[in-house]
Amino acid sequence: MSKIKKLYGQMTFKQKRYAAIMLICVMINLILAEVVTRANLPLWLDVPGTIAATIILEPAAGLIVGLINNFFQAIFINGPTTLVYYSVSAAVALLAALMLDESGRIKLGRVIVSALLIIIVSTLLSSLLKHWQSNDISDHVWENYFSLMAASKGTGPFLSNFIGTLLVKIPDTVISVFLAVVMYKITPEKYRGR
Repeated sequence: MSKIKKLYGQMTFKQKRYAAIMLICVMINLILAEVVTRANLPLWLDVPGTIAATIILEPAAGLIVGLINNFFQAIFINGPTTLVYYSVSAAVALLAALMLDESGRIKLGRVIVSALLIIIVSTLLSSLLKHWQSNDISDHVWENYFSLMAASKGTGPFLSNFIGTLLVKIPDTVISVFLAVVMYKITPEKYRGR
């Protein structure tokens, strides 16, 4: 413990700020994902912290938060197959950067464009990964439910999987982006940016 205190004492304000915000963002991702899983909600909520780290600090911070979350899930929750889904978290982090203008401020139009791109890209990536890993079968109850509904209408396996993922991804992304923007707004300006 004394080594941690010593290391913390040697950190600059910027390093302490980055560490604190990234830790908070990792915890938000893990806690919200666990809450929605236990409540059996048609959401994942495993990326609000990733988005928040990106818009509060920078895209590299969002990439690291996503990586930490995927490693944690791979080790303690879902197994090693979760690691390939880091590509989804990475895409979310990079697309979330579009929310900010050149001066580092959030703009509503940019938030909407970013959210739409996150929905499209993360749905496509998730669908491709599920197709590759598990033959279009998800371990998410609601995703499977919507996929089966689509399949009952005559869509093929991949399209059914895509539709099932999309129907969960839309509200999930809207809520995740909203939470991240709230986190950005309540973070004092001196803690934002590089």
